Amino acid sequence: MVFNVLITCNPGTRQSVIDKVKEFKDIKNIQQRKDENELLLEVDSNDAKYVQINVINRIKDFEDIAEATLQS
Repeated sequence: MVFNVLITCNPGTRQSVIDKVKEFKDIKNIQQRKDENELLLEVDSNDAKYVQINVINRIKDFEDIAEATLQS
C-alpha cells in the first residue's frame, strides 16, 4: 500500500529536505509540487501508524520542515 505524505519546507530549503528524505528506505517517490516549498512523498507501507511514527515524525524533526502530514 502507498501512503502520501505532504511536506511543507521552510522557504529556500526544498533541495536540502529532498537530500535528507532520499535516505528513508520506505519512500518510493518524491514529487516536487508547483509550490516551491512543498513536496509529496509516496511511502510504501502496510501500516498508517508506522508511516506516522517512522516517517512523518522523523521528518518533522528536521529543522527545515514547517509541516508534514499524511494525506488521505
